[in-house]
Amino acid sequence: MALTPPPLVNVTPGDPITSEGWNNIITAIKRVYEALNETRATLAVRLVDGTGAAVTDATVTAVGPDGAAAAGLYAGGEVRRYLLPALGAGAWKVTAEAAGFDPESREVEIGKEPVALEITMSRTEVRMPAPGLFGSSLAAAVERIKADGFARGTVIDSHGRELTSQDIKDTGAERVVLGQVPPAATAHLKGAAIELLVSAKAEVEERIKVPDVRGLTLDQAKAALAAAGLALGEVSTKTK
Repeated sequence: MALTPPPLVNVTPGDPITSEGWNNIITAIKRVYEALNETRATLAVRLVDGTGAAVTDATVTAVGPDGAAAAGLYAGGEVRRYLLPALGAGAWKVTAEAAGFDPESREVEIGKEPVALEITMSRTEVRMPAPGLFGSSLAAAVERIKADGFARGTVIDSHGRELTSQDIKDTGAERVVLGQVPPAATAHLKGAAIELLVSAKAEVEERIKVPDVRGLTLDQAKAALAAAGLALGEVSTKTK
């Protein structure tokens, strides 16, 4: 409660004490007693993040019903709370602010007893443009995703096969990024995953020319096929 003193005036020795002056003194004393007897209590505010860990580097303030303001002081040790002592009775608006978190406000009613308040702070969501990865090698794309503060999500090749971490390590340099989710320049939550569509692994199938074995004996045909790296398959006999 704000104290408004009565109209007290300075006097010099020998000045008479008027009834008005004396009453003003009595009124001032009464107002001091009223202020001292006013209901006051301590507010203890605990701040935690989404995991329940204490947020200790914050600013906690409160504004009372008459506009009076108070600031909390952090008490460590076993207390681990921001303490706002001697708050007057009534509804107070408590605001907590900390770097990396969204500001939080709560209404609390102060009475005769100490009040404990817990506030869960929400981390500020940081969004950044997703990098453009089209046309780059898978290996380069993975490095870029990491460097820009994102995470590598699922990687699918053009045949619909999901690549493992070992696949990416073994063939990442030869795979080409064909698409991504989210698209390039999209505002994406920092630390979130970027999904990739890449080209399939290049597979070379060796082909050789089959030798002409017409007119050869069976043994000669086997030898000719073996020399070409082929094996004799099913043999059938044709009779006239």
